[in-house]
Amino acid sequence: MTDEPMLIDPTHKIAVAFDDHDHADAAEAFLIDAGWPMADIQVLVGQEGVERIDASGKRHGIFGRAVRVLQQLGDELNFFSTYSEELKTGAVVLLIPIHGDEQKHQAHQILTNGGGHKIVHFGNVTMEELP
Repeated sequence: MTDEPMLIDPTHKIAVAFDDHDHADAAEAFLIDAGWPMADIQVLVGQEGVERIDASGKRHGIFGRAVRVLQQLGDELNFFSTYSEELKTGAVVLLIPIHGDEQKHQAHQILTNGGGHKIVHFGNVTMEELP
């Protein structure tokens, strides 16, 4: 088990992968310049990021496994597996809070222009892959 809290609910967030730290850092800086508080942007890297995602839930004990079993009913588990695999290949994953369509479009533009890929918006009950 790990002491780091497990990522459970991506609702009202955009998740994005970057191939390297330089692109992720630049995108994060643009998001901050656009008004996102730095403390609200989650940055996941390497093995620590894989452990925070914990796609199987095993690292977080019985609670973690139970959460992931329930998430198998929806698409959230695919999200956790996809970004966990990205991190294993050296990518950097950002999670950005989103409040409304205008902010979603603004973040999407910043992330796309910055080289982000696998951009997904998580609404209340929907997952939307953004091109």
